[in-house]
Amino acid sequence: MKVDMHVHSCHSEEPSEWLLRRIGTKESYTTVDAVYASARSEGMNFVTITDHNRIDGIMNLVEKHPDVAFTGVESTAVFPEDGCRVHVLCYGFTESQFREIDRVRSDVYVLRDYLQEQGIAHAVAHATFAVNGKLTVNHIGRLLLMFDCFEAINGTRSTRANLAFFETLRSLSPEIIGDLRRRYRIEPSTKSPWVKGLIAGSDDHCGLRIGKTWTETEAVSTPAMFLEKMINRRTIPCGEHSNYRIFAFSIYKIACDFSREKATQTPPGWISVINDMLFGCRITGWKRRFAIKHLRISSGNMIKEKGMLLRMVSGMVAEMEKIKDVPIDEKIDLIYDKIGATCDELTVRFMGSLRQAIAKGDLASIFNAFQSVLPCAFMTIPFFSSLRLATGATPLQNKIDHEISLRSSTGKKRILWFTDTIVDQNGPSETIRKMSWLGLRHDLELIPAVCRVSENRPELLPPGTIEFPYVGSFTLSVYSMVTIAVPSVLASIKMICDAAPDEIIVSTPGPVGLLGILAARLLNIPCQGIFHTDFTGQAACLTDDDTVTRLIEEYLKWFYGMCYKIKVPTRRYISILSDRGYPMEKMSLFCRGIDSDLFAPDIDARTKLEKEYGIPSNRVNLLCVGRMSADKSVSMAARIHEELLMRNAQVNLIFAGSGPEPWYTEFKNAALSTENVFFLGRLPRVQLPVVYAGSDLLLFPSATDTFGMAVLEAQACGVPALVSDSGGPQEIVLNTVTGYVLPSGNTDAWVRTIVSLITMMTTVPEQFIEMKHRARDHVVRNFSWVTALNDLVGLAHPGNHDDEQREEYGSSFLPHNDRPIEPAMAN
Repeated sequence: MKVDMHVHSCHSEEPSEWLLRRIGTKESYTTVDAVYASARSEGMNFVTITDHNRIDGIMNLVEKHPDVAFTGVESTAVFPEDGCRVHVLCYGFTESQFREIDRVRSDVYVLRDYLQEQGIAHAVAHATFAVNGKLTVNHIGRLLLMFDCFEAINGTRSTRANLAFFETLRSLSPEIIGDLRRRYRIEPSTKSPWVKGLIAGSDDHCGLRIGKTWTETEAVSTPAMFLEKMINRRTIPCGEHSNYRIFAFSIYKIACDFSREKATQTPPGWISVINDMLFGCRITGWKRRFAIKHLRISSGNMIKEKGMLLRMVSGMVAEMEKIKDVPIDEKIDLIYDKIGATCDELTVRFMGSLRQAIAKGDLASIFNAFQSVLPCAFMTIPFFSSLRLATGATPLQNKIDHEISLRSSTGKKRILWFTDTIVDQNGPSETIRKMSWLGLRHDLELIPAVCRVSENRPELLPPGTIEFPYVGSFTLSVYSMVTIAVPSVLASIKMICDAAPDEIIVSTPGPVGLLGILAARLLNIPCQGIFHTDFTGQAACLTDDDTVTRLIEEYLKWFYGMCYKIKVPTRRYISILSDRGYPMEKMSLFCRGIDSDLFAPDIDARTKLEKEYGIPSNRVNLLCVGRMSADKSVSMAARIHEELLMRNAQVNLIFAGSGPEPWYTEFKNAALSTENVFFLGRLPRVQLPVVYAGSDLLLFPSATDTFGMAVLEAQACGVPALVSDSGGPQEIVLNTVTGYVLPSGNTDAWVRTIVSLITMMTTVPEQFIEMKHRARDHVVRNFSWVTALNDLVGLAHPGNHDDEQREEYGSSFLPHNDRPIEPAMAN
């Protein structure tokens, strides 16, 4: 026997959704007869209506169908101590009993006692839905003690929300109930209060999904017998859950019903045409044909920009004419995809207009470009609002799991890691790829979420990587080697919801990072931000425009301010960001790891460099690795080399990497005018260890790096590093032990230090060899990917080392310095 135990009709009180209240609609426009017809057509054996605090409709239905219908109401009950509201479904009462229910519902404790005394079947509806925003885990604990029946499947809630609370109910035990009794001093009403009765209902307000969700029990002949089964906890929740798209269109349907009730125009406008084609064909014949023809003419006559939305609607009409007999859910998905495609087109136009406006420096055009994308907001807000509402119970459910069910420590988390760069050769990309692969070995779902313009290097993507469709791309002048893609928002949000993440990490403040921030807000889940790159510091180095630098800084503070945690690579940068106004309480340290098998000493490296690149092996090799641009201070490395040559030092300067044009080409041409300078270009990552191991010193003069993976990699290969005393890399080097921390921008200090090290190589080579040993020892012992992963997401058994790392590594170190360097210095 099947009954939809939660249905609304046009007799309900005002709606609880703020959008419908703002418009001034009823909660439902479904007639009593329509509820009955829909329920019976869906196979419901009995029918009830549960309007909010009203029984006009159901009494009418019981009068018409006394053998099939039974009374019901969704009563708004109140916790008197703080005004928190909850909904309690009541069934099988008389009119006089309803009047008493309505009188005592202002005190949920009194209401519970009355329902039990009278033997009235009742259940708590959508228990984790905060009716007036005051619901807490303490209220849930009290409800679990007071009530023995709960709505396990609510047809307007997502599968995840319904099943999460169902697991709470299923996990109850005598011990948990005993703990709740001691905590709240409330006595349960039955001998086994940990066994809960379960029901289900569509919670339909618009007539679209009546009977899609229902409560089932064994065969009975009367409504009273069915309710007896419910009281004895002998019912089963069955049927469909919902999603944010269906919920959004349910609200839209109510709004359209409201507009139809108020409208007087003939023929109908295009909104009415769409409404009727989507939700039920009430307009037929010449009225529809006239409206559609008028719509198409209007979209053709309007100017290009303003006619786009009408063309979109016209396209939807044409598509829906072809599928007017398909189920409503398919129509909803079609409309959703059409709206998403229109937003994508508007976004592409916006990007083009904005690029042109910025190139011209025309503020009015920039303002107009932003205005052109406003329709995207109007079209997407209904979906965002419904998604936010549908996931509003997530934080509360997490607290329930932790404080009542005690399940939080055993659950396997799924984390989506959003980044605008994934296959590029840079620190953020390498970190994400390495930790995602490592997560697989630790049974952790750490899934990259990306937009990838190029199809190159798919082998670098960890398994399960989510690739969002994109609508356009652009290249930043500073990062000309990296293409940034703009994701399709509605299509991406759908993919994110399907992935059902428990947490989100954002690594880059670009379009994909913004999508991650938006998704975390809509899904009501935690979002961590990782501060990889100091764009503010780079902008200050690359431009003299203080306004641009301030705008970048304000944007970054807003972006990372949306995260509940901010992971920063070094303590130095935590201090820097704190001085800039970032919240200190949100920031914590997030170091990197090193693959010490890949990045390791190689006794044949110098020979390989000479053979592959023509770099003479009888000189000291100074190395610069990374992006070659002004903000990385690579020009300082060239000046240092010139000074050394003037002192007759026999040194090579090697650059491995590329940079933005035309700056890189100009710098390269200028540097090559000096002898013993070599540009290797951008190398595959697997070739870098040879370049490191074949060098004597790493020069890393950048003052804006937050960490400096090259500094870590060089030391792992046994190469001492010279770094600036500004920025993060200074924390990776043990000053005078594994390298040197030198004054930023002070060329003389760098030259003097390098001269002394070259002297050490030739006069006391065993001291330099010991420094190389200490460099590798330092990073292998202190920089573990497993430790980094545990620091970021927490592991049950993090261990002490990466699987790749060895306990013993000194014996494999055979440096090239057992061969003399001739000549090292002239004076």
